[in-house]
Amino acid sequence: MNLNRPWIAALLFALAMPAFGSSINEAAREINLKVVYVGAESAATAANLQFIHANTRPEIRGQLSRSPGPKGEVLAFDFVPIPKGDGRGYKPRFHLATALGAPEARELRRLALKDVDAVVFIADSDPARMKANQESLRNLKSDLEAQGLDWTTVPWVYQFVNREHPKALPVEEMSRQLRTGEQPVIVAELKTGAGILDTMKAIAKLCMMEMKKGAEQKAPPAR
Repeated sequence: MNLNRPWIAALLFALAMPAFGSSINEAAREINLKVVYVGAESAATAANLQFIHANTRPEIRGQLSRSPGPKGEVLAFDFVPIPKGDGRGYKPRFHLATALGAPEARELRRLALKDVDAVVFIADSDPARMKANQESLRNLKSDLEAQGLDWTTVPWVYQFVNREHPKALPVEEMSRQLRTGEQPVIVAELKTGAGILDTMKAIAKLCMMEMKKGAEQKAPPAR
C-alpha cells in the first residue's frame, strides 16, 4: 500500500490556487499543510506516523525525524503525494507530527501544535481510558486556543483504536462522549494498520476542502 493513489490525485489537484498564504513555498509551488496527531497514548500517535511513513514511497517522503523537546520529543516527517504536480497550480506538502512524552508534557504538545493546519485525535476504546481521552481532548482544545485558533473550525478527524479490547466502548458511545461536531470518525487497528491510511485520507480531504473555501473567499468578484 502507498499514498500515491488515484483518490489523492483527484483530491489534490481539484484546486489551482493556494489559500494558505503564510505556508506557501512559491519557489517549489507547494502549500505546506501541517497535520498533528494527538491522543492520550503517544504510542498510538507514533504508530500512525510510522505506518504512513513505511507505506509511502521513499521518493515522495522525507525522513522520519525525532526532535528533542521539553520532557520528550517530536516525531515528524513530510511527503508530497504527487511530487511533480500537474502543471495547473500548487501541490500540497503534508507535514505530519506528533509529540512523544509523558501526559504532563504540555509544553511539548504545544510545541508540536505550532502552525498546525489540521488535527487527528486518537482515542482508546478501553472504558478505563475514557477519562484520559477526555482530558487529552480538553488540553488539545485549550492548546489550540492558546495559539489563537478556533478549534471548532480546525479540520479534525477522530480515530478510535484498541477496538479489540474485550470491553471496548461502542463507537456510538465514544462519539457521544468525545465528538463536538460532525467530524469524521475512523476505526483503526494499530497492529495491522487497518484504518490508518483511511484516517490520513479523511484529514487530507478536509484540508483540501478548507483550501478550496479559502481560495473562493479570496477570489476577486466576477465582473
